[in-house]
Amino acid sequence: MAIITVTAQANEKNTRTVSTAKGDKKIISVPLFEKEKGSNVKVAYGSAFLPDFIQLGDTVTVSGRVQAKESG
Repeated sequence: MAIITVTAQANEKNTRTVSTAKGDKKIISVPLFEKEKGSNVKVAYGSAFLPDFIQLGDTVTVSGRVQAKESG
């Protein structure tokens, strides 16, 4: 298990709005690591709910625990 921290700018491409029981909420999805050229590795994305005061163009830091999943 590892803790990964990613800093990204909220924009139209990585932010979406979802409807929840508590109303509409913004979610940001960011890649957890960069893909190397020529690599076949799928890039993992992390998502987080954003507070209401975050606007497009703001820089946010998302941090969380990541655990590898065995395939097969």
